[in-house]
Amino acid sequence: MLSILLAASLMLQGSVSEQALLECAEIDNNSKRLACFDQTVGPLRKAIDEREEKRAQQAVEDFGRAVAKPEVEALDKLEVAVTEARLNRSGELVVTLENGQVWRQTSSNGIAIRQLHLKKVKTVVISRAAMQSHRMRVEPLGRSFKAKRVR
Repeated sequence: MLSILLAASLMLQGSVSEQALLECAEIDNNSKRLACFDQTVGPLRKAIDEREEKRAQQAVEDFGRAVAKPEVEALDKLEVAVTEARLNRSGELVVTLENGQVWRQTSSNGIAIRQLHLKKVKTVVISRAAMQSHRMRVEPLGRSFKAKRVR
């Protein structure tokens, strides 16, 4: 549906000419008609790909924020490499991710990450939980707990 709306929008903007599509449809030779459609619709395909890439990037940036932008499809989970792992004064794990986000452990459930385990923290998988909360699973330790996005 998004593709159809984008196609209509591009036609109105003049990127894909309605007349050019009709001219392609008039061509009798199958391979020439297909080549004509491919050439005419090329800008449309590129615009759709660029828009989808931008939406995917926005979904990653918005993951864990209190209010995500409504036009961006929300992710259910995010798996990303950790650039820094440390313990705060309360002994909670704080991780800085490869994409610049910072997440903090908010519950332990009896799980304590010790100083000696910090070097083992390579990746985390953060998933949505109940009531707009998140769970963070630390790999390769396999430990999971509630977490909150700090930055």
